Amino acid sequence: MEEHNLKEMVRAEIRSVLGTETEEMHTKKEAVVKHLAENMSVIDLRHLCVKEAASMIECYAMGNTEGMLHEFYELKLAVCALAEHLPEMLPEVAKKKAVDGYYSMFVKE
Repeated sequence: MEEHNLKEMVRAEIRSVLGTETEEMHTKKEAVVKHLAENMSVIDLRHLCVKEAASMIECYAMGNTEGMLHEFYELKLAVCALAEHLPEMLPEVAKKKAVDGYYSMFVKE
């Protein structure tokens, strides 16, 4: 696959992930993250993150794009719950590094 097509695919995927979220969905997401953070240990949340990442990779291997997105969102919830246990600035620093890295790889031309 040529680099330009890969960049366009990544851009489209980022747009779809960052798409709009209803207030009801946001409220549910916050409730799930809060519940997981309050009821699971850091170790258990790390294990959950690995399980969801593995499930996402399995869906990729089977060519199941919808399943990949489903597992991605579950992974995102688990990571958000894990972030509740981390020092306040650590998640923001990690997010900035990830966005900056992808920006330099896929957007900045």
